[in-house]
Amino acid sequence: MSRPSIYNYFEGKEEIFLALLTREYGKVDRRCQKADRNARFPGAG
Repeated sequence: MSRPSIYNYFEGKEEIFLALLTREYGKVDRRCQKADRNARFPGAG
């Protein structure tokens, strides 16, 4: 995706940053939840 075309999907740099931050936070959160489950219930996956 080229720089100009990304602005068809986002209003500005801040919105792009927020979308990326939200996506990455979700990944980290899921990993933390999985680690927490594994710590409490080993072998739970």
